[in-house]
Formats: sequence, C-alpha cells, structure tokens
Amino acid sequence: MKLFFQRTKLPFVEGWTCFRCPNILRHNSLSYSSLKINKTQIRDFDLTCYINKINGNFWCQDTKHEGHWDVYKQIYHLQRSKRIEEAGEVIEHHWLKMSETDEKNISSIWYDECKSISELPNDELPRMFGLDLFPEDVLTNFNVKFRTRSNEVVFPWIQWNPKEGATVRGFKVIHDKNYCHEEIVSVSSKAYTTYPSSNYHSLFGMNPSLNKTSSIVLTANEFDALAINSVSTKHSALCLPDGMSQLPLQVLPLLENFSNIVLWFGTGLLSWEYAECFAKKLGVKRCKLIRSKLPVTTAYQAYKGCLNLDSVIESAVSPVSHQFITFEDFKNDVRHELLNQETFSGVPYRRFDKLNKKLKGHRRGELTVVTGPTGSGKTTLVSELSLDLAVQGVATLWGSFEINNKRLLKCMLKQFARMDLENNMEKFNEVAAEFGKLPLLLMTYQGSHDINAVMETMRQAVYMKDIQHVIIDNLQFLMGTQTKVDRFLLQDSVIAGFRKFATAENVHVTLVIHPRKEDSHLPLQLSSIFGSAKATQEADNVLILQQHKLHNQTTYSKYLEVAKNRYDGDLGNIRLHFNRKTLCMSPPPLEGNNENFASNEVPLRENVECSKVFSSDACIRTTQASDAQLDVALEGENRMKSTEADDANGAGSEKWVRPWL
Repeated sequence: MKLFFQRTKLPFVEGWTCFRCPNILRHNSLSYSSLKINKTQIRDFDLTCYINKINGNFWCQDTKHEGHWDVYKQIYHLQRSKRIEEAGEVIEHHWLKMSETDEKNISSIWYDECKSISELPNDELPRMFGLDLFPEDVLTNFNVKFRTRSNEVVFPWIQWNPKEGATVRGFKVIHDKNYCHEEIVSVSSKAYTTYPSSNYHSLFGMNPSLNKTSSIVLTANEFDALAINSVSTKHSALCLPDGMSQLPLQVLPLLENFSNIVLWFGTGLLSWEYAECFAKKLGVKRCKLIRSKLPVTTAYQAYKGCLNLDSVIESAVSPVSHQFITFEDFKNDVRHELLNQETFSGVPYRRFDKLNKKLKGHRRGELTVVTGPTGSGKTTLVSELSLDLAVQGVATLWGSFEINNKRLLKCMLKQFARMDLENNMEKFNEVAAEFGKLPLLLMTYQGSHDINAVMETMRQAVYMKDIQHVIIDNLQFLMGTQTKVDRFLLQDSVIAGFRKFATAENVHVTLVIHPRKEDSHLPLQLSSIFGSAKATQEADNVLILQQHKLHNQTTYSKYLEVAKNRYDGDLGNIRLHFNRKTLCMSPPPLEGNNENFASNEVPLRENVECSKVFSSDACIRTTQASDAQLDVALEGENRMKSTEADDANGAGSEKWVRPWL
C-alpha cells in the first residue's frame, strides 16, 4: 500500500491500524487528469478514507463507502484513464446503504417511541435500570433515551460530521434490568438488541469534544462509560457496540486519533484475555489494561462505591510482555487467581455439567485433541460442544473438511433446537432466527487442503471476527496427498503449527484425529491416536469418545473419557446420552414438562458391565446397578487410573479395563 501511494503521489498518513488517504470515491465526476495536475487541491482534501493495514478493507467516513483495497485501486485507475462512468458504477456498488428494515426500525424507535429523561413522568424507569444514579445532564448530553411502552433503555451510536452534524447511526436497546451488573456481555445475550444488527460505524459516547483529547477509556458496558464520563475530570470513555464479544473493524478508524487507550473490561481472567486480544488489534504500544486490586470489577461498581475512578484508570498497566520476568511481575495475578479459582477456570459447559468437573471449563490458548472409533459420532459430539460455547458468546470458526457445511449446519440446528425439527417445521423460522444470531463462522474448504491456506484463513478470522475457538475436523485432511513425504513427520509439523497458533493468537483449537486401526472390542488409549506421540504431547486436553456394544444389545453405549487434562489433572469418564432425533449427546433437560424434551429423553440403563481382562481371555460379570451405583463405578475406575502404574508393578499381566455403560 505504501508503494502504491508513493508511486501515485497521493498523500497518506500511516496510523495505528489504518492508512488515512484522500477519498477519491467522491470525485467520480472529475477526470483524474485534473486531480493530478492540481496536487495542492488533493493535499487540501481531508484524509477521510481509512484503509486497514492488515486486510486492506477501506471505509470512507464522509461518503459512507466501504470495500476492499483492490476496489480502491480499480477506481483510481478508472479515474486516471478518464472512464468516469465506469468508476461511478463501481463507487455506487460499494456505497454503504442501510437496509430498508434497519432504516425503518431506527426511525420509528428513535423518533417515535423514545423519550428523553426530561420527558418521563417519573424516575421509575431510570431507577429500574440503575440509571437514577447518574446526573440528568449526563444522560441528556449522551442522548440516552427510554421506551416507556416496553420498559427499555436506548443507548445511541451517534456519528459527528462537520457538515451534517450529529447523525444517529444505530443504537442498542436494553431489555434486561440486570444488564448494568454484567461483566461480560456476549453477542448472543438476550439482554439487548442492536439496530442495525451488524456493520457498526460508531460508538456510544462519541462527541466533538473527543477531537481535542489523545486518550480514551474503552468499556464493554454503557453503564461503565457513563460512570467514567460522569465523575472523571481527566478521562473520557467510549463503549464497544457488542461488549467483549468482538471489536468490529468498522470502529477502528474512529479510534485512530487516540494515542493512549485504556481498556477497562473487568478484573476476571476472561476480561483480561479479551482486553489483551483487543490490545493487539488496536496496537499494544498505545494500550493499557485495568487490573484493579479493588474488590469491585467494573467502573459502574466503582462509581456506586464512590471510589476515585481517575486513580484506578491511572493504575493501568501495559500489555506488552517482556522476554524475562520475575515473580514480582505476576505476584498479584497469582494471588487473585488463588482467591478466585472458579472465576479463572474458563467458560463453563452448560450442557455437559460433568465435563466441567473434569476440565474446569473452556479456556483460550489451549489445544484439545478429540478422537474416537470411526462412525462413533466425533463430529456430532464436537458440534454440540462448540454449540454450547457459541450460545454463550464464544466466537467459533468451524473447519469441516470431512462433511459438507450444509449437513453440519443441519446437525447443529437440531442440537440447538433440542427437538425433532422434521416433525416440527412450523417452528423452523423461529429456531433459525435465533440460531443465526450465534457468533459462528464456517470455512468453505472441503476435502484435502494445504495447511498454509487454512492457517491464513484462521488468522484472518481471528483478526476480523475475534474468533476464540477454532475446530478442525479432521486433521488427516490437512496432510495433503503427497506420497513421498513421511506422514508421521508431516503430521507432527501440522500439530506443531496448530499448537503455535493457539498460543500466539490466544485461541482454543480443537483437533479431531482418527485413531489407529485396532481391535474394536478394546477401548482406545492415548497411544491409539494416529501418528506419533506428538499429538498427545502438544495437547492440553485429550478427549476419547468410547463406545461399546452391550451384552445382547444391538445399540452402542457411549461415554467420553478425559484422558489428559493439563490444567487440572482430573481424569475420568462422562456418560453420554445420544438422542437420535435431536442428535444431542448431552443429558436431556431435567426441569420443565416440554413435550419435545420429554419425548426425547433417553432412559438410563440398569445394566453395567464391568470387565476384568486377563492375559488369555476375558471374564465378564454383569451387575444390576442404579444411577448412583453407576456413578460409583465410574469414580472407582477413575481412582484406578490414577494408580495404574502401581498396579502394573505388582499385578503381573492383569489390568483393569474401563467399565462399560
């Protein structure tokens, strides 16, 4: 990009995340020759076009155009060759026009249904949401309004233009009165609705006075921004449109003028991880993070406690890591983690509660390997696990190389609905609308592909969509079709690449790997994973989907074995309940009398087969067991695994095999 600007002699300024350059899209009526001759005129133009330095997308602030770098160059060459009409067609095609539905919703809600605080008959609605703590002039200055008919609060996104003045580019409607207490607000949260649903081009708190300052505080909650703007005499605050779920590329140009950015998202581990990722996106040299030692976590809580917000903001630390550190650098972090162990565990699995007891949640920066017999349901299991996290706002990128995306989405939609959609098609539109709100992306690759192309796609997704969880199904499709290469060495290099990616990008990577061809009557072990020991050595977690055909049964019993757990070390088995109608492997909901759930419940089996295998043959004994006894059997087997080495030393050729469900 620099070479292009230097060669064409177009003026530009290199910012933190973007290049600022002339907006040539508004000169489609002029020939390029007139622009080229009058270089002074070009330099006098405001540099209102922002071009992202990473992916090349441009956004023109004054004319509302956006597109890719190739389009910008195309328009330039068309204007230079005096093909003005063709350039105008390209410009018109890339005009950022809001949909008619969004325009109608914004106009009707903002102008017809909203009232300012001075127009309210009483303070009941502000008190309901906790806004009664803020001065009335602060709510008025930031254009906070209320929908009395539905008891909602509206926070606007206003864009300021020297010619047009203040323009409402959208807003966030808050439904949940407990919204102000949330530290993490995910994109899938039902606490609020955004208009428009995407393509945000402004931030809550934008005003002309920010042009005179070089520092800003970014928050994930509008209440936090109001708190800082209410009492701070040194700092101003802006709020991200979707909380910590993502930092949209469209808002990066709005932050170019700030040389100091403080990120105050909270004091928990997840808040720090989000802040560190956003700091990389914004430029770590100008960012600082709040790691307060106070008992409060957010600016709104500090405001309620009458604390000095300026002193907290000034205590922000740099996210830049050094090659050498000492214990003193992390002493406070370690202490805070020891005091709040549950908070630091990770995003919990809601559908697989017993898996939480083993893995202690889903954490960024880890590598998980999933394996299981062919046809056992590895993709189905990983699909539901990823869906469980996506519902909680974990942005997910799926790389399904084995089955096509249409089949995968069909599976996930049925799991999301927890009902037999084939026989409930009248609910399809409702379910599909909610499913479409999930932060879920899918790669378009199918079959074998080059690992470098896949890695580049993953990097772009992490940067553009703030992806937190990447799933590769499965690893064998990324090893190419080369026959002269040692496949073990090739697989080791691919796994090392994913391990490095997970650590460098702070993203959780889940790899599905096929096992070796072994006796189908025996359970899989860590050594059963295809390839060398590299996969299990690099992995933080190893999950093995086990299945066994019960005695005199035609169906399989399934359970998930946690064979490696680097975070906590707790190993063991979790029973799975496969429902053929909903494709779910998680236990059915216990509460409520929903007929869809009740009709799909899988009855718990009463027979447990515990196998004790000897060197020559197997002796199987079957006992009748209740649910409690079944769990005791699992716990007993888990304890046996922890002393397996001691048993092997004194028991000769005899060993215990996992109890089958």
